[in-house]
Amino acid sequence: MLAQIVVGAAILYPLQVTKSGGEHGNPTLGFHALVDGVLGFIYPSLKRYTHFPQVDLGMALSYAIFLALAATGKDPLAPLFETGTSGLSLSDRVADVVVSPVAQWALYLYLAGVIWTVIFDTIYAHQDYVDDLKAGVMGLAVLLGRKGTKPAFYVAIAVQVYLLVLAGLFAGFGIGYYVVSCGVTGLVLT
Repeated sequence: MLAQIVVGAAILYPLQVTKSGGEHGNPTLGFHALVDGVLGFIYPSLKRYTHFPQVDLGMALSYAIFLALAATGKDPLAPLFETGTSGLSLSDRVADVVVSPVAQWALYLYLAGVIWTVIFDTIYAHQDYVDDLKAGVMGLAVLLGRKGTKPAFYVAIAVQVYLLVLAGLFAGFGIGYYVVSCGVTGLVLT
């Protein structure tokens, strides 16, 4: 784990350091990396305390959307971290984020990614279903059972495709996005 943290920090450090003109690289990148790291770190423990560890795993894996946007200088949450320069109150900065098309499509894409992870990790967890029951390991596979998973997933798939459509609308993506990301996703998962 320590080796992974060092490698991750080495990858992100050049993106966060001060640029040659004195301008700071990506002030929110470290925050996003920390949030993503915490979400990933607590995932294994959640299998002992809740039936929803897949949700946390989805939040951790999908948080890369915000990390990548921050790394490219397009962080939709950046206004939340600005202090004193714009003269806006925190509530005004939150309002700016809420109405931002980038923040909206990023949120929809993030939530679609969370649902995707919940689906695939729950399917994966069914391989250990009997052992998890014996060991007392919790998760959606145990909670939904063998007969409850498919009906729940049909609802999750519909919500995921809907969120992908919304992400495409707010991002202004073309027909190819809808065919591949929305259509193929819905087709493959059903």
